[in-house]
Amino acid sequence: MKFKTILEETSSVLVEKKSKFIAQVWHVESREEAENKIQQIKKQYADARHNCYAYCVLEEEQLITKSSDNGEPSGTAGVPILNVIVNQGLVNVLVVVTRYFGGILLGTGGLVRAYSNATSQAIAKGNVIQMQKGWLLKIETEYPDWGSLKHYLQKRQIRILQVLYHQTIEV
Repeated sequence: MKFKTILEETSSVLVEKKSKFIAQVWHVESREEAENKIQQIKKQYADARHNCYAYCVLEEEQLITKSSDNGEPSGTAGVPILNVIVNQGLVNVLVVVTRYFGGILLGTGGLVRAYSNATSQAIAKGNVIQMQKGWLLKIETEYPDWGSLKHYLQKRQIRILQVLYHQTIEV
């Protein structure tokens, strides 16, 4: 199964009518990892008005999504963040957008645009990569058998990442 994800943590800041939106993006491997990171961010930005988030993870061949408006009007923060993740085809990604309120109400449309734009900007700054689920195996073979094994792996399009030549050959 092939999918796109983000390689490393990225962030961006968007200011909209004096409100500051800090969007942060992480690669995560599980719901648990995403939830732990969300708790860390909530502690780190405890003085912020809102820490809205969304994530999409692949666990046991099932796509799991979750989003939270964290006090913003329903559907104006978490769902727009999740929509950006899904529309860009990203998996194993967590986005948290922290909002410091600037004193001017943005309205529901303004909030949706701000959270969507902050998320898009942060993702655009990152390195989006294509991944494929698979297995990492170590095979040890004798020198006389190496040619047959190499042919077998190549014929089945099994990628060889490294070959080590010792008393035996490790693939």
